[in-house]
Amino acid sequence: MTRQQRMPDDAVRIYKKMIQNGIEPSIHTYNMIMKSFFQMRNYDMGCAVWDEMIQKGCCPDDNSYTVLIGGLISQGRSGRPVNI
Repeated sequence: MTRQQRMPDDAVRIYKKMIQNGIEPSIHTYNMIMKSFFQMRNYDMGCAVWDEMIQKGCCPDDNSYTVLIGGLISQGRSGRPVNI
């Protein structure tokens, strides 16, 4: 994941630990990290998590779309195209 802006410290630590231990992040991991970025009003990193999830072939579920759409709406970005 590219770190254009600062990611929540706990999320970074846990994500890196998973990768170091050879554990692929699950859809739930991506959803939680994406949601934490949107809650912190870090729109760019929330979308970066979405993009990474798609690139790694982790098929979004209903909750993924709910988190993404909620993040877009809460930040007034619902008109901007996203890689869906």
